[in-house]
Amino acid sequence: MNKRCLALVGTTLLAFIIHGARGQGMGYRVGVVPSLEKVFKDMQFQEPLSAEMNLSLAQGEYESAQIVIVARQDLVDVRILFTELRAVDGDAVIEADNLSYRVVGYVISRPYSKPNDPWRPYPEPLIMRESFDVSSGENQPILITVHAPRGTPPGVYRGEIVVDPGNALSSTVRVTVRVWDFPLPDRCPLWVVPWADYGSAVRYLGFGIDDHDKFLKFMRYDARLLARHNIRSMFIHPNLWKIEKVGDSCVVDFDYFDQVISVCQEEGIDRFCLFLAWDMFEEGWFPCSEESLLRKVAGHLREKGWLEQFLLYLKDEPDFSDPETLRKHKEYARIVKDAGFIYRGNALTWRAKGGLREVVGLQNVYIFADYLTFDRNVTSFADERRSSGDHIWWYTCGYPGVDPTMIAEPEIKVALIPLISWKFNRDGYLFYAYNLWRNREGDPWEQKGVSLPWVVFPDPEKNLDHPLVPTMTLVSLRDGLDTYSYLWILDRLVKEKEAEGDVTSAEEGRSVID
Repeated sequence: MNKRCLALVGTTLLAFIIHGARGQGMGYRVGVVPSLEKVFKDMQFQEPLSAEMNLSLAQGEYESAQIVIVARQDLVDVRILFTELRAVDGDAVIEADNLSYRVVGYVISRPYSKPNDPWRPYPEPLIMRESFDVSSGENQPILITVHAPRGTPPGVYRGEIVVDPGNALSSTVRVTVRVWDFPLPDRCPLWVVPWADYGSAVRYLGFGIDDHDKFLKFMRYDARLLARHNIRSMFIHPNLWKIEKVGDSCVVDFDYFDQVISVCQEEGIDRFCLFLAWDMFEEGWFPCSEESLLRKVAGHLREKGWLEQFLLYLKDEPDFSDPETLRKHKEYARIVKDAGFIYRGNALTWRAKGGLREVVGLQNVYIFADYLTFDRNVTSFADERRSSGDHIWWYTCGYPGVDPTMIAEPEIKVALIPLISWKFNRDGYLFYAYNLWRNREGDPWEQKGVSLPWVVFPDPEKNLDHPLVPTMTLVSLRDGLDTYSYLWILDRLVKEKEAEGDVTSAEEGRSVID
């Protein structure tokens, strides 16, 4: 090839790279926005979008940002391609399979704080697609997630993400990732429980919990999804047991229960909230007494080495102003404690305030409604109990303000939930709800609401290889939990410096935490 031909090829390649960097002149453009920003299909961007993605991660962390495709023409068969990320200094590599993407979908909602706003599509579900189309005049955000595996050498890494439509030139987004010289803890120190109903959830997918193979596959996927979002706890119901009454004895077959727990543990789940409320016995769920069954369950968990991983949920939102409810609750909590359960607690609303002192010593986990987090009397009680070794949680349940089910509210509200937990010394957080789409009429993909009781969707094709669709809400909660973990790491370092007498370093670290 002569020099003239080489020059022509070089010029063509340079033009491709220049246009490809931003997608200008090709019927579309691309740019990067933070994961916390809601990108609407008709949003007009006032400033040019950057084609540079910059992320920082601890070892073991997942971090995300959005690539927005702004289409001036119909785009078909769009694919997202990744290169490996190579260290700027040294030979270290973050392999391309540690980068992933999901197409941001939309559901109909409106903000709770703006009841007069019209219903409109809001970005929420994160859909798995090999390729996708974008209509002319619309934006299509793509959530990009980068993972730095544990053991990744610290430093700066660079690579590229290619947006490759089937009917237009490709565009390139440059990626710079800084990996810090420390890992996240194996799990976030904040015990987070998503309130779930797996029996009704899987019925939407076309099977029941008695279909062991399918249910175990579903639970494995769900456990992996939660762990990837830094949530290491799951909500468990007793419908996984087979219980018989033989004479005066209670015989329980835990085999299937054990399989489910083991599958979840293999995927990174190490704590469980067991819903075994006292009114379930009154309603005839079990053929044996509270004492008989609870001793069987606690004994089995102890034998498996799992007892410390389980919180037993005593009763949902009891009304302690009713003397009979308070009496039943105290009696049941006493039986649970005598059976040997280490963690005993439940959600508490304002109706429980008058009886809190009555249950001291019987339960040791108090899960206060979000609006009680700022109640002075409750805060005083919580501080007192926490100093005595009890555990103080909080929860959200569709109440105005911070609630992950209110999808039209700013994503930062969800990301702040773990930081509120840190600020008010909460040991755990329970949110309602995780997957209760089956409890509403119709298709969850077509429903609209200010608050929807789920932060995962069922796969629209009911594919059991990936039966659940995560959401922007779940990603925002993950980011908040990662920040909580950073604060926990820094707090430990500050305490170490204080113990060493390094006052200057300790004060500097404490100023960041405060």
